[in-house]
Amino acid sequence: MGGHETLPGVALTNNGIVEFGPKKMDYKFPQIQVPVSVKYYLIQPFSVSAGINFGFNLSPEVQFTPEDLLSKNGKVENISTLNLFPFLGAEYQLKNRLFLDTRYHFNFFKINNAGIMDMKIGFFQIGLGYRFKS
Repeated sequence: MGGHETLPGVALTNNGIVEFGPKKMDYKFPQIQVPVSVKYYLIQPFSVSAGINFGFNLSPEVQFTPEDLLSKNGKVENISTLNLFPFLGAEYQLKNRLFLDTRYHFNFFKINNAGIMDMKIGFFQIGLGYRFKS
């Protein structure tokens, strides 16, 4: 997972707040994700699912452009090792054991242990899969 934001560049000096232009922030949250779900078949070839995804953070990082004294590149501190993402999804079975799968992972839980702002991640996932057994 990852993303980017453009932030206003400001600094606090003896003369007050000085604005020095926009700042780009790129962040990466590489994870190993383990979903656990239940599936209900509505009518062939449609099904719906619900569950929870366990996300194990590996090495969250942030990079600022431009980097300065207040905004340093490097590892993001205070990020939980384990994140929980409840999800709802749907599946459509294609021919030849292929299927399309879509899920929305909700951002009910914050991923940081401490800090100035609460951080939450929600995401939408689309997949194409193959069944080894019918």
